Amino acid sequence: MAITGDPNTAPGTPRRIVVVGVSGCGKTTVGDLVARELGVPFLDGDSLHPVENVAKMAAGPP
Repeated sequence: MAITGDPNTAPGTPRRIVVVGVSGCGKTTVGDLVARELGVPFLDGDSLHPVENVAKMAAGPP
């Protein structure tokens, strides 16, 4: 895993970890496990889409 960021960021400044990859590769699983290990909230990008769009993505159309 690569961690990047501004080394001049003030201590205690919230950081974000973004997990990216192709559909079905385990982003949600990895993101959830990392968040649990670090004791921070986890937000799955799919939760930001309307239910209809998530269903369409799950069905596979482009």
